[in-house]
Amino acid sequence: MNKFTVTYDETYEIWTSLTPSEKALTVSSPVNAALTKSARDKAYQYTRNNYGRSGSGDVSDAFRHAVWNALMCKYISKDWAKAMATAHEDKDAAYFSKVFPDGFTGRQHTNMDLNNNQKGRDCWNVLTDSQFFVSDGDL
Repeated sequence: MNKFTVTYDETYEIWTSLTPSEKALTVSSPVNAALTKSARDKAYQYTRNNYGRSGSGDVSDAFRHAVWNALMCKYISKDWAKAMATAHEDKDAAYFSKVFPDGFTGRQHTNMDLNNNQKGRDCWNVLTDSQFFVSDGDL
């Protein structure tokens, strides 16, 4: 298999992990959804390269969220990045009230993620950071 081949099991696993809001966006634009997954995969790789891990509730988590959003801006649009990243944080009440091992609630994690998503979008400027001028690594 090449790197562009995705099995049925992988597709099903990805689909079932999406929030209802993410599913709606994915159905509305499958091409953007595929580009979003690519941006996500790159963000995970850059995070592991820079921090040696891709954690939760730490600086690596903040970095990953910001990079993911900046890459979605670059390859799709700032509007799509905002819509998809916000949809990704659309959790249920049980998640929001859950206390995680780091002592923070799901609501606190979500608020942090939304802030870091915005930071990633804020660093993107279509006039200076087009696909032709800035590499993904530099972004």
